Amino acid sequence: MHDESASYLIPLVRFCFYTMPFMLYLFMLVLAFDIFLLFNFVFIWFPKGFLKRGSFRKWALISVVVIPGLILMYGIINFNMIRVSEFSVEVPRKSSKLENLTIAFISDFHIGDLTRIKFVERFAEKMSSLNADIILFGGDLLEGDRDDLRIEKIRGIFQQLNAPLGKYGVFGNHEHHGRDSSHDFYRYAGIVNLHDSVVFIDSSFYLAGRQDARNSDRTPAYELVKNLPDHFPVVMLDHRPTDLENVSNSRADIQFSGHTHHGQLFPLNLITNHIYEISWGYRIIENTHFFVSSGIQLWGPPVRTVGKSEIMLVQVRFTN
Repeated sequence: MHDESASYLIPLVRFCFYTMPFMLYLFMLVLAFDIFLLFNFVFIWFPKGFLKRGSFRKWALISVVVIPGLILMYGIINFNMIRVSEFSVEVPRKSSKLENLTIAFISDFHIGDLTRIKFVERFAEKMSSLNADIILFGGDLLEGDRDDLRIEKIRGIFQQLNAPLGKYGVFGNHEHHGRDSSHDFYRYAGIVNLHDSVVFIDSSFYLAGRQDARNSDRTPAYELVKNLPDHFPVVMLDHRPTDLENVSNSRADIQFSGHTHHGQLFPLNLITNHIYEISWGYRIIENTHFFVSSGIQLWGPPVRTVGKSEIMLVQVRFTN
């Protein structure tokens, strides 16, 4: 879908995406109803005559159609609500000249053909109102399939995002799909891409960015920061919240990640909770503060029944 002649397909694709979560919850509800009938056969909670009544069957049919529809509507509304998750942490100041630092973190935008320009504009307005000192992007900013004209408009919106200490990001796994224009998007949007590299910000702290875990040759967290001077704080970006134990044993004071979407649809969050030590939220491990975002957007269906479309805003206080 890279030309205007194919743009008419977008509503159809969007409709097909909506049917996926609807069918998921329809299946779950029918399964639950069948389990209820099985247990009722054993324990006889309701007499068989009651279950055979036309009125009961009518309301059962209505329920298994309406309830998934209501869940779908909630998921669409939840997806389109951009919310700010605020946190406050304390980090040893060491020789940093800063006393406070406000970090805005965004992950998993998945910008592609289905991305609404108005959603991006609302995101930019929300971001500008936060007055963050630095804006960090945690990967999967772009999708492989995308329309060039739409991307140019969105890139212009990202270009207008301003932060005194700059905009920095890392690639996720989706930036490696499709065409290789991700570097151009980052560059023209004014986002510095960190590729197993470290930058010294405002003579106050180090920002390290890692390659995605799909790259087997990426630099270990410890190796990436081990030679940095010990008298400045270290913030790290890693698309996936993996390798947490090694990161907590490194010089990193804070790490930001995304990727999980916190499962996106219940009960898939139960799977991500099992796979990842942190599927969503904030946790301290050893002396490292870990943040995992559920993402500002999603891949696939624009529906979210768990988690939220969020910007993480972290107030960092450097203490003596």
